Amino acid sequence: MLREIDMDKTKDGVIICKDGFRAVTHSPEDMDTFGKASGFSRKPMEGGLLL
Repeated sequence: MLREIDMDKTKDGVIICKDGFRAVTHSPEDMDTFGKASGFSRKPMEGGLLL
């Protein structure tokens, strides 16, 4: 899926597309928090994370 990125609105770890789609990034610390809260540990993998 490809969308046109709104470069004026994209910042601070949030990618905003011209059609309104928003994508956010999470720090490794955020991922640890999510994993612990869910009862699962995170496992770093090439190309992303496996929760």
